[in-house]
Amino acid sequence: MFNTATLQAEQAEWALANFGDGRDPSHALMGMMEELGELADAIKGLPYQELGQKESPPREETVENIKDALGDFVIYAADYCTLKGWDMSSLCSQFTYVRKPHNVGVRYMELASACGMLSHHHLKSIQGIRGTAEEHDQGGQESMAEALFSAWRLCVLLGFSFKKTVQDVWNDVKKRDWKKDPLTAGGHA
Repeated sequence: MFNTATLQAEQAEWALANFGDGRDPSHALMGMMEELGELADAIKGLPYQELGQKESPPREETVENIKDALGDFVIYAADYCTLKGWDMSSLCSQFTYVRKPHNVGVRYMELASACGMLSHHHLKSIQGIRGTAEEHDQGGQESMAEALFSAWRLCVLLGFSFKKTVQDVWNDVKKRDWKKDPLTAGGHA
């Protein structure tokens, strides 16, 4: 059964086997941003609904692309949390309320905003400006919690199970062996 503690532990072991020790958290953050871009591309594939028109269902390819981007985003988030020494389960325990449902664009903007703030704290900490390392670490944790919560809310809005979506993607990702096959990870990429 999926839980964030198991995901974080398994992902850390997998990343170590595939990419070695001493990884830079910036790489995981860039992976999160890459998936945010893929999510935006996938969301653009949702049917546009005019006011008063009956909603048409999204294409299956669009749904799968959204699920894949969200799952990969959370997997990169697990890596980032590990590399920063953060407990992903503790951050996810901050999921305490659900705001009124909005449209997908609003939910995506919440996720993008949280990622922007996470990037801000990461960069400013490296630069040694606009706060102490501790303040940026705390701000980064709060931003990560908001990003994960936003991803969860987006899944809920779209009718996906957050846990199943992430677990399904992780089941595929963990089969990849980038050391053996740096081009396609054994055909699983």
